[in-house]
Amino acid sequence: MKKLHIANVNFEFLIDRPQQVNLASSFYLHPNFLQLQFLPPLYTQEPYLTTTKMGINNFTFDNPPEGDFEVESWGYSPLIAEWAHQKGYVYHMPSYDLVKLASSKKFSFLNSPQLPGSKLISSTDDLDFDQYPVVLKSEYGFAGRGLKIYHAPPDPKDPFIQRELTMGRCLIAEPWVQTHLNFSTQYYLSPTSIEKLTSCIIENDAKGAYLSTYTGVDHLLRQYTEHYIEAEKLLKKLQTMGYFGHVGVDAFIWDKGLHPIVEINPRKTMSYVAFRHAQEKQMQFKWQQIKNCATNLLPSQLNCKNKTHFFSLGLDARKTNVPFQN
Repeated sequence: MKKLHIANVNFEFLIDRPQQVNLASSFYLHPNFLQLQFLPPLYTQEPYLTTTKMGINNFTFDNPPEGDFEVESWGYSPLIAEWAHQKGYVYHMPSYDLVKLASSKKFSFLNSPQLPGSKLISSTDDLDFDQYPVVLKSEYGFAGRGLKIYHAPPDPKDPFIQRELTMGRCLIAEPWVQTHLNFSTQYYLSPTSIEKLTSCIIENDAKGAYLSTYTGVDHLLRQYTEHYIEAEKLLKKLQTMGYFGHVGVDAFIWDKGLHPIVEINPRKTMSYVAFRHAQEKQMQFKWQQIKNCATNLLPSQLNCKNKTHFFSLGLDARKTNVPFQN
């Protein structure tokens, strides 16, 4: 059956902030979602769906393709499931409760090795730490958002802390450590197999926000066997629970060695995009100001709903030597 791709990179955003919106409207909740919906041509030649038509094989929510299609999304979404059913398309996804569980940092925290001094914060009584700095992470933060670094005891009335606890969620507390190497491995889970697709080096800023991905580096990372052992143990548990699909598993190297699992992302990731687009070549995919991009792979502006949206950042891809050697 033919595939129809939807890059709903608003996946975690909608888990964290339930919205009474339809599928098409959900892309207007943040400008990044409008720009990143055009990721599919970087990893597939199959048709894809967006709010506005810009290229070959590109359909819109107002004018979707006719015929038998299986919808493949960036992350699993009940909005997509409902829309696909209305259009007569096929869309397979695990239970949404399982998707939300797998997306929670609490799940990966409880099912993988922890940094010394880490703990879950379920009330303000837990806000005591032996050393600083410490980082508090929300259960559903993403792309460096949903975290806060403290260099002294946090105020229990801090709005970030109160928001999470008031919503009945916990915070993940970990020591804020200097990392020497960040990397991520992309897997695909079927009901009967766990397939490793690629490992990529990740460059983040000082606050942990994503900057770039380096491909063609599996040979540099295969020495970190504990990462792959722990990842497959966790993924096997997810598989047994009924999860299937793409999963990214993040890790880093710090002063005391390997932290084998930082978190998991049950969806496609930029590592997957870069891997498919680079086709095993050593390349860097970097978010930066459009004026500094040699080749911007995404739209710099978009006309939709009688408005022109201008994007300041572009996705630059170029062949490069990896600056991180072991």
